[in-house]
Amino acid sequence: MTFARRLALVSLAALALCAAAAAATGDPQYQLNVADQAWTDSIILGTQDIGTGWKRDGFPGGITGAGSGASASCSMPDMSDLVLTGGTYSPDFYRSDGAYVASTAVAWQTPEQAAADWSRNLQPAVMGCLAGDLQSESTKQIKVVVTGRRQLAWPTFGDRSVVYRISLVLKAHVKVRKKWRNVSAKATADFIAVGAGRARAMIWTFSFNAHPLDDFSQQKWAMLLAQRMSTQPS
Repeated sequence: MTFARRLALVSLAALALCAAAAAATGDPQYQLNVADQAWTDSIILGTQDIGTGWKRDGFPGGITGAGSGASASCSMPDMSDLVLTGGTYSPDFYRSDGAYVASTAVAWQTPEQAAADWSRNLQPAVMGCLAGDLQSESTKQIKVVVTGRRQLAWPTFGDRSVVYRISLVLKAHVKVRKKWRNVSAKATADFIAVGAGRARAMIWTFSFNAHPLDDFSQQKWAMLLAQRMSTQPS
């Protein structure tokens, strides 16, 4: 597993994107609806959306309810009164320069439940959880340092949307030409959430600042998700 992918997984967990487990106290109830599952399948990003220069790793899959979405850095809100009726995660997409993109979509039983999920999980305070979980992924080889976090003033997609940006420095002690040297690289992690009706989708992106992902591409992906979730199952 690449380091970028591991950072992505821990951050997605911090946002409770896969919080479909019934085993852990506070997790939402999971009642799969075939129509809603097909709906979330249609929302996530696919190869045709990402464009050229990217490689796909893995396949899309359904959120089954196995495993909790708990954050290691702070407690998650009680979601046990909400019912998740569909959920899908996308493949992972990588670029040769280290950039990474993934997405997920979930459907709730009612629009009111979707609004409750949003208000409990996607307020600015979640950036503290994300930052803490990212830094906790430091290893003996690589140290992750959060240098900034902020909400971006992007246009609204769907009924509601929000973008949180985490600035990072990855530090390592490596051997170069028989000498040990301290090296570092600045990076950016963006968390884009889009909601409409009963659905909520998330995009996670990671890139090194030397080869950044442009805001235009990320906004285009967010718009695609908003358009797809606007047509709900009858």
